[in-house]
Amino acid sequence: PAARPQPKPRAVPQPRRAPTPAHRLSQRVAPEMTQEASPSTQIQPLPHISIGRLEEQMDQVARAATASPPLPKFENPKGPVADFYIAGWIQKLERIGDLNYPGEMVGQLKVKVVLNPQGDLQRIIMVQSSGNKALDAAAERIIRLSFPYTPFSKQLAEQTRKIEIPLNMHFLGVRHVSAWH
Repeated sequence: PAARPQPKPRAVPQPRRAPTPAHRLSQRVAPEMTQEASPSTQIQPLPHISIGRLEEQMDQVARAATASPPLPKFENPKGPVADFYIAGWIQKLERIGDLNYPGEMVGQLKVKVVLNPQGDLQRIIMVQSSGNKALDAAAERIIRLSFPYTPFSKQLAEQTRKIEIPLNMHFLGVRHVSAWH
C-alpha cells in the first residue's frame, strides 16, 4: 500500500509575555511601594563611582598589559675586526654626506644605526633630534644612501648578528659632515 502523507502538526500559539526593560536601572519602584516591600526586595542604592579614579585604574591596567620587559643591553663586538668595519662604514657615511649635504643647514643630532650581517641597514633610531625636522630628514637620507655596505667578515659574523653604531652627526653649514661614535 502507498504511504499516505502525514499532516504537519499545527503550531500552538504561545501566550505573549510583557516586554522586559533592557536595563535594570529603568525599573524604578515608587517610594511608597518600597516601604511595603520586604527588606530582601528593596532596591539598594548604587555605589558612588569616581570617574577620575576609574580612569586612573584603567590607565594602570592598560600600562601593565602593554608593558614589555626591558631589552637586554647589547654590546658591539670588541677588537680590531669590529673597529675596522665600523670605521670603514663611518668613512663611507661622511663621503656620502659631503656629496649630499643639505644646503646651508647647521646643527647636530645623535642617532643609532643598526647594521645586519649582510651589510644592510636594519634600523635607524633617533636618539636626539637637531630640532630641525628638515635637517633630521636630511641626516636620515644620508644614512640610507650609505647602504648597502660590505657584509660582515666571517670572523665578525661569528661574533655578532648585528652592529649598533651610535653617531654624533655635525652639520657645519659647509659641504662637510662629521660623524663619529
